[in-house]
Amino acid sequence: MTGTLPGLGWSVTEPAGMHHLVSLAQGPQRDSLGRDGQLYIEESSDVCQQARSITAWQQLYDQLKPGQFQGSLAETWLDGIQCFEEHTSHALRQSCMVWPGSVWVGIPASSEHFARIGTTTIEADTVAIRGGGLEFELGTPDNFQIMGLVLARSELESYTSILQGESLHLDNTMVLHVGAERMRKFTHFMRAMLQVAGNGSGQLLEQVCRKQLRHELLEGFIDLIDDARPNRQNIRRVESAWQAVAKTREFVLDRSGEPTSIVELCEYLGMSRRTLQNIFHQTLDICPLAYLKAIRLNAVRRELLAPYSQYDSVQQAAAALGFWHMSQFSQDFKKLFGELPSASLARRSIVSAISNRSL
Repeated sequence: MTGTLPGLGWSVTEPAGMHHLVSLAQGPQRDSLGRDGQLYIEESSDVCQQARSITAWQQLYDQLKPGQFQGSLAETWLDGIQCFEEHTSHALRQSCMVWPGSVWVGIPASSEHFARIGTTTIEADTVAIRGGGLEFELGTPDNFQIMGLVLARSELESYTSILQGESLHLDNTMVLHVGAERMRKFTHFMRAMLQVAGNGSGQLLEQVCRKQLRHELLEGFIDLIDDARPNRQNIRRVESAWQAVAKTREFVLDRSGEPTSIVELCEYLGMSRRTLQNIFHQTLDICPLAYLKAIRLNAVRRELLAPYSQYDSVQQAAAALGFWHMSQFSQDFKKLFGELPSASLARRSIVSAISNRSL
């Protein structure tokens, strides 16, 4: 059984959620979603739609490279445990937050190019772990796949306490080396679970099957991270470089009513133009000016799509982010997103309908 699943946790009433995340008061109740054992598939050709597709999260995606975006999400629930696989075609900078009291586990299913959480690389044989209720940043490359598992922190700690004789110590953000064979075994198990959820047999609609699968999933995850080694890659130089990139985005969006120059950015970050250029080429393989423009274009896109935006026209939204040459703006917008800004604005009513269903 398949269907479309809107992202229940994404803010649709607060303008503060358009370019920044807002704190979640609570997560979904264990039995309130009514979607257990079914597979929900969301296909998207829009980066903003992709960010909203996952249930009960808050996310903002910034597309950094030009071209028509394609994304997909396959998701199922097992009595309070969320399992999914996501594919994204283009390199993204993501702001993410899962519900309070939970733990998210990110399992890369792409081996050619690495992602990062904060300043730490998520390699092919590592898993990322992040506590709920706190914003974190993901950087993902082109053509990226990731599997996700979200569960109550208390339940995970209880399981590990019983199985291992001691509670699992989880930092708010961890990247653990688990080994290629363990990774292969666990990703195969999760894909089999998603396939069964979507094959129409109805097996996972039976409570006893879901209960058995939950036990196997939790035990499999504990086996996955047993004796795992923390990733110690946080070299100070790399860490400070990614911090500069993150600060650049916030500087631009916090001053959305004012233009941002490279001079102002260098002064704000306390570094030379050459250092700034080196940082962006090393981390994102683009120049600072291209990054600044991409962040502003993504912000305009969200304004055009958001039902609660204060801007009713393309020109108003573009001007608010400092775009003064409308012809060049339209060209840059289409190059990055694959459609004209007027087409994005025309789809606002569609996005509004999807958002209203998620309330």
